Amino acid sequence: MNAGEGYRGGIPFQPLQLTYEEQERCQELTLRLLDRTLRSYDERDATPHGTPRHHSNLDSTRWKRHKTQENASLILLLLAVGNIQASLDDVMFGLTVQTFGDMRVRAASIASHDVSGATLAKLSGPMEEDPFQSLSVMWMVGEQGWPLSMLVRPRDFVILSASGIITRANGDRIGYDLIQPAQLPQLPELRKPMTRGKLMYGALYRELQDGTVDVYIQMYVETMGHILDTIVMNAMWIGVLGF
Repeated sequence: MNAGEGYRGGIPFQPLQLTYEEQERCQELTLRLLDRTLRSYDERDATPHGTPRHHSNLDSTRWKRHKTQENASLILLLLAVGNIQASLDDVMFGLTVQTFGDMRVRAASIASHDVSGATLAKLSGPMEEDPFQSLSVMWMVGEQGWPLSMLVRPRDFVILSASGIITRANGDRIGYDLIQPAQLPQLPELRKPMTRGKLMYGALYRELQDGTVDVYIQMYVETMGHILDTIVMNAMWIGVLGF
């Protein structure tokens, strides 16, 4: 266990050794989620002039706006769209998670929230042609502060985390940040009060000609709880965009 990893002093799993077939499965799941998110992104941008729709002008029959600010809107079920005034490389440098320490820094800097957990397996890392490439199996634990901790059990998530940059056939450079459940028999659900949650998250960051980055994020959350839905939604909003 590396410094800063674990939950309450330990990791409740044996060291994770993935078979070749399990590694291939993780790669396949990553490509599927990337393809699914790209298809959804292309559908959103299916406008006559081919430019991204503004976040305030989405189809109201499909999406209900939950929260909005000048450069982004959160729309149930968790679709976040907007833009960032930065280069794609700068955005990916700030988002890419190569270690669990990076995950903790990201959670603290974006959402002012501490998370516990560990990197359980590292499947791929940065390469010269893609310095932001990463694919890992991670275990994360989130707890509510008092007094919500009296009502809401701690949740843990076993996730497959992936990031990188692709170049599409039309020349568009798109960064991706993907999280989905890693359902591995070596990582069973823990005893109560811990509750295993499920999180699927697909984020795309497309570099635009004006030097900004178009942002498209889809998130699906199953916390396995039936209370405080509004609190959970707002917490996820803060965690994604920092407000």
